[in-house]
Amino acid sequence: MRSRKGFTLIELIMVIAILAILAAVVIPRFRDLTGRAKESACKAALGNLRSAIQIYHADQLAQGNNVYPALSEVAESAANARDSEIIENGDIPVNPYNDADTVRAGTGARSASGTEGWAYNATSGDIWANDDAGHINW
Repeated sequence: MRSRKGFTLIELIMVIAILAILAAVVIPRFRDLTGRAKESACKAALGNLRSAIQIYHADQLAQGNNVYPALSEVAESAANARDSEIIENGDIPVNPYNDADTVRAGTGARSASGTEGWAYNATSGDIWANDDAGHINW
């Protein structure tokens, strides 16, 4: 009787079919991984910026002033890191959708324009992503 070495053609086809089915199930889950990572990074950066602005506002309220930081205080935080009361170390986070860490004035209704990473309304303390990918409502 001859001993069998290796796999038959049917066994190899079955293994390939099982791997193909697994790939068909797993690959779509990772298709938009980059998009979801950008969304999470943008929302996290917005949360950090909003927290910093609200902390400044709370400090001002404690002193009897109902004011939000001026645009110049937010926009120039990176340039004046040592003097910044708004953002720790003066590092304004980068908007992952346009790779910009600058802040522009935003007034009235939210809109996206220009090349800045963020738009800030100093009257209301509202800050949002300044990109045209529909992220202004986060």
